[in-house]
Amino acid sequence: MVNQFPHFPVEALCQKHLGSAHVESHMLLGSLKRRRQITKHVEFDQVEVESIKKRHDELAKEMSERGYNHKSDLENVDKYITHLPEDILKKKANRGNVVHYLLYVKRCPECRKRYAIYLRRSIELGY
Repeated sequence: MVNQFPHFPVEALCQKHLGSAHVESHMLLGSLKRRRQITKHVEFDQVEVESIKKRHDELAKEMSERGYNHKSDLENVDKYITHLPEDILKKKANRGNVVHYLLYVKRCPECRKRYAIYLRRSIELGY
């Protein structure tokens, strides 16, 4: 589950990484349904348990805005997270963890280009 970094802007993901992040949100739900531990993914800021559904919906919206055909809604994860420890349920991903950004931006030329555009727009809009 490398593509679930919850604070990387979906607008900056290339087509390949957008699609893989979406697929991985469904894989994550499958793991939770099988009562698998996702502690390491949470500790490495790859997943925020309380925002799994929200992140999927952001990815799906971006896919639709780009003209992709999204047909796979993600059900609510609440009933599948009862086995997780409380600290894992509440942990927030570190927004300042630049390693996540570098994984996309450094390795993928298309993500790098899209991220530069995203940053320029954010600056222009005063974010």
